[in-house]
Amino acid sequence: MKANMYDDINFVETLEEINEKKIKLLKSFSEILTEENKKINLISRKDIESIFEHHILHSLMVAKLFRFNKNDTIIDIGTGGGLPGIPLAIYFNENKFTLIDSINKKINVLKMIAKKLNLNNVEIECIRSENIKKNFDIIIGRGVTNINAFYNINKHILKENGRMLYLNGINDKIDETAQISVKYHNLDQLTNLEYYKTKQIVEIKKVS
Repeated sequence: MKANMYDDINFVETLEEINEKKIKLLKSFSEILTEENKKINLISRKDIESIFEHHILHSLMVAKLFRFNKNDTIIDIGTGGGLPGIPLAIYFNENKFTLIDSINKKINVLKMIAKKLNLNNVEIECIRSENIKKNFDIIIGRGVTNINAFYNINKHILKENGRMLYLNGINDKIDETAQISVKYHNLDQLTNLEYYKTKQIVEIKKVS
């Protein structure tokens, strides 16, 4: 374990709407996730020593780049260990978040974590996105599959003026069509941490 798992907290402190309560919740989440990961593989165990730098901060890159409207509905698809959904729900605490995964034992752990953290703006469900019936303003995913597959599987639940934000590696590009507009946000522009030199967020919008 790193001498201080919060060595990189300076990045969090640059977020516009951060406060001590949110920082405390982010730290608590990383600690609980670390402990629960010993029982069930929520994130890669070889990466557990860098949980804050590689996972919590990665999730919060969304908050550095984007703003949500208060009424925006947000879904994290393939949430796994609650990433990026739980850190973002802590930060954007006035928005409603839905976190889904197809693995029930992961969902049970996340429900326990959300209860411990008293996250009342989070709904957690064991379901595949193909079976979701309602639409969302924002769809978020992190390394679930390649970007083309993620978009094609989930575009049916994206509202007409909604956005899809996908956290992936810089070599994963979407096949652009006339139906979408795409922006690539390289994360090495936000931090000098080595891990983010190969990371990006792909922003996809439907074009009317």
